[in-house]
Amino acid sequence: MSNPEDIEATIAGVRQIRKIFSTAPLSTIVLREIHPGGAVSEPDALVDFVRKNSKSSYHPVGTCRMGADAGAVVDARLRVHGVKGLRVIDASIMPTPSSGNTAAATMMIGKKRQRHYYRRQGVTHQKSALRRQPSPQISDKGGDPMKYRQLGDLQLRRVVESIWSVDVGFFFDETSREFWEPHLEWMAPHGFNPKTWQLKMPMQSYIVQTPRHNILIDTCIGPDKHLPHYPEWHENPHTRYVDELNAHGLTFEDIDYVMCTHLHTDHTGWNTQLVDGHWVPTFPNAKYVMSKKEYDHWEEIHNGDFEQNVLPVMDAGKAELVSSDFALNDNVWLEPTPGHTPDHFCVNIASKGEQAVVTGDLLHSPIQCLHPEWVNKVDGDPAMASEVRREFMERHCELNALICTIHFPLPSAGYFRREGSGFRFEYDDHDW
Repeated sequence: MSNPEDIEATIAGVRQIRKIFSTAPLSTIVLREIHPGGAVSEPDALVDFVRKNSKSSYHPVGTCRMGADAGAVVDARLRVHGVKGLRVIDASIMPTPSSGNTAAATMMIGKKRQRHYYRRQGVTHQKSALRRQPSPQISDKGGDPMKYRQLGDLQLRRVVESIWSVDVGFFFDETSREFWEPHLEWMAPHGFNPKTWQLKMPMQSYIVQTPRHNILIDTCIGPDKHLPHYPEWHENPHTRYVDELNAHGLTFEDIDYVMCTHLHTDHTGWNTQLVDGHWVPTFPNAKYVMSKKEYDHWEEIHNGDFEQNVLPVMDAGKAELVSSDFALNDNVWLEPTPGHTPDHFCVNIASKGEQAVVTGDLLHSPIQCLHPEWVNKVDGDPAMASEVRREFMERHCELNALICTIHFPLPSAGYFRREGSGFRFEYDDHDW
């Protein structure tokens, strides 16, 4: 009671209480005032009464306080330091006591975390909430989404959004059936449907977990995208993607870097999500690494995919435009592989003598390992893409690198092995 304002407020409180109790119906049941007594009305006497009979009251806070120092329990995302998958969401995370009652502040903490939770579950606005559907089932055996592939000190994880069935001619319109028939036995059933003459291609991201960062490579088709030329993608919420990300113990907020091997719509979709009618970055704490040359190319074209998936990231100040030989650190660096797009890159990953590489759209089907010369009509520069593809396989076959493809049939990762004038793709035998 050292603050004069506190004294004045307390005296006013005593007088207000007296007024309430002297008003019907309470006045009919109150016989007399015991303390300090009705005769005590002078300010000095009330102050003396307050000083003798009042004490401070508070709600304990700070027992799990937020911070980055050694004594802090949770970080700015409410994650308990050193304990994966555990958050604290109550008054105990406040670093210092609030000047007022903690109830409102605690409700705000809970409300903010609730909003983040719904956002990572794919319920970003009313339209999405109403349209949310059960996760689609992948027809091909994909393994437990909680599993991962150890690579030295790093962990590789995959997040599968969907399996796309597409006519062979969408990619390889210059090859007749006789070219494919020798390969049907080993490509079917997971990579090829001979009845419909369609390829079966996963849409997926890879996650690289280092001791310091969560790095997401390529972001699939994304939620609620306006893609009328692809009916199965058009305004599809693709909630399986969120389910699998959460199954790995991760949320949108946990991603530190997003790396886009190129800027096609099926590799940049989850860059953004629709919130209150506007496209905003999905991963609020991430830097989005893109090739500057690639960005400049698509900025000039400025199509709808660019406006949905890329421009909002740039406008939010989240984009980091780099050269395609950029190195994040000693464990993660880019490798230029132009041809599919003007400055497509692959992402190299290495730790303790082990190496892997995420290939983006350098390859779409394992048939291209045996026949890198086959023209893929979705390549912007088919001749360059074919040459770069062959050089890439030569180099990484010698390195015995784990090749993590985006669109090969699950499990999608494996090794290049020489066969004839080309290469055979030998799938990784680790279960992840």
